Amino acid sequence: MNNRTVISCGLVALALCVAILVWSTVLIVNHFSAYPLQLSFLSAPGAGAQPMSETDWRLRAAAVEKRYGIGQPIDCAGAEEMLQRGFAEGDMLAGGHLYTLLATAPNYRSRRAEAEAIWPQVEPALWDFAENGNMEAQCIIALAFIGIEDDAGWSEYISNVASNANSTYVPSLLLKGNLLEWGMHVERDLLEAEMWYRMAHDKGCVYGASGLARLYSTPEFGGFDIERALQLFAESAAQGDINSYERLGTIYEEGIGLEADPGLARDFYRQAVEAGSMHAGLPLARLLISEGGESGMAEAGELLDSLAQEYSVMDDAVRTEDEDAQLLDELRQQHDEAGRAGVE
Repeated sequence: MNNRTVISCGLVALALCVAILVWSTVLIVNHFSAYPLQLSFLSAPGAGAQPMSETDWRLRAAAVEKRYGIGQPIDCAGAEEMLQRGFAEGDMLAGGHLYTLLATAPNYRSRRAEAEAIWPQVEPALWDFAENGNMEAQCIIALAFIGIEDDAGWSEYISNVASNANSTYVPSLLLKGNLLEWGMHVERDLLEAEMWYRMAHDKGCVYGASGLARLYSTPEFGGFDIERALQLFAESAAQGDINSYERLGTIYEEGIGLEADPGLARDFYRQAVEAGSMHAGLPLARLLISEGGESGMAEAGELLDSLAQEYSVMDDAVRTEDEDAQLLDELRQQHDEAGRAGVE
């Protein structure tokens, strides 16, 4: 692989990939509390990882479980704090996880510089571990460059990593399911994606539940089941997958498998925003503007102002290619025009 130093390209690709996932997921019961911690899926000392104490290894294991919601609710803030600590103590695998966490955060645009500063520090070690068969490192690299689809070398590498997915490392199950669901680097196969998401779900992974829910709410999926999808989205949302709220909003806004209900859609979008989703602010603002009313327009204006701050960090060249940024500009224009019309 000759393009190991494509830091910015990889980060932009990962961010775009996340945007695709968020849009496609547009992601009450404490179901997962009975599952034990899955410490065995992380690379222990001597398994292709750098020398480290058992304490360091367990710190990273616990952080990854928090990030992916394995046996517990998703806790990205807690995972970030633990990964920062592990990385500061020299754990390069923790640094790799930290990079992908920042690059997929709801506010990834404003955290891009942080992520880009980490990657060159961890990349050489990650490649060493990956070339020695370390699945954890291989999955980190695959996730970092998953959005680069016009390079045959990357597609071959990522599909090879996914082909080794197994239940001993839960994030690999999610990676395999994502690729099959999106048709990225492999042929799209929703039925096979269901199998991998189910394996992750059986391991107590919150994202396994929301992955299944996305499939069950996809009309072209042979196992389309909107009632089951609603149940799983509610379950995963309650367990910390904020994108599940947005997907519930989309289902009710578009009437996917049920009667459309703009009021419920607005409520779910609002829950997503309150839980930390930046992206859900766009459809919420759109609904509020279309409904009109003084309080709704005021809320839409606050949302758009908040989103504008996040998008202001983007380079002009990147911004012009960002569909969300373009939608934000359109919504601001609609909001301003509605305000002027109200004054007149």
